[in-house]
Amino acid sequence: MTVALAPHVTLTEVEGGMVLLDQRVGRFWQLNRSGAATVRLLLEGRSPEDVATPLRAVPRRGRASRRRRACPARRADQGTTRGERLMSIPVAVEGSVPLPWRRRVTARSAAGAARLLVRLPPRRLCQVLRFVSRGSRPADAERALAARQAVVTVSLRCAGIAGCLQRSVATALLCRLAGRWPDWCSGFRTRPFGAHAWVEVDGTAIGEPGDMTLFHTVLSVRHQDRDQHLHQGRRQARRQARARRHEGRQP
Repeated sequence: MTVALAPHVTLTEVEGGMVLLDQRVGRFWQLNRSGAATVRLLLEGRSPEDVATPLRAVPRRGRASRRRRACPARRADQGTTRGERLMSIPVAVEGSVPLPWRRRVTARSAAGAARLLVRLPPRRLCQVLRFVSRGSRPADAERALAARQAVVTVSLRCAGIAGCLQRSVATALLCRLAGRWPDWCSGFRTRPFGAHAWVEVDGTAIGEPGDMTLFHTVLSVRHQDRDQHLHQGRRQARRQARARRHEGRQP
């Protein structure tokens, strides 16, 4: 029997295990080393009996605990699996900046539209944002930061401790009203586990406190030019890796 992940499930390898994202409901699941090894073996075509044999030899303290649905407040290192929403990291309420009345109207419109969009499943949300971003020009860091400050000023939800998803979507939409588009991203960190959503420009997160290099990006809607540049960089890296392997095989 061949086991495969459903199309709406995204797998990311991390140190000490792996993280799965169910894009239908926007929930992350963190697996420890035993759970990650089990998934890898099943995806390789091994039978459940073959997978269970080496796990029986592992001492009880090292075995994966029985599967349970973890509450969002539970720390990731307290269980084998970890349920975490697309946004979960608490941050301090952000301050406001003075805005002209027209800017307030557009910012409120973007925040209101974002409040509706964040109710969509992550996969559908990405499809909508990708459609909205068509025909735009890339946003620079100054414009993206100004849009973020504007939506935080007019919306308590966007400025709140759990408003990163709506804040990031509203920021991207407000940039789009000006014909620009930043890179919208969502991902997670592992220690401690937490999910987050943000916007970035040229690989730099905009207006985000803390070290954003700890986050693994799982979902993103990038500007077409940046997306093509990213894919070209990845293709070039793969070609270089193949060339190094080929040189290593030569006598």
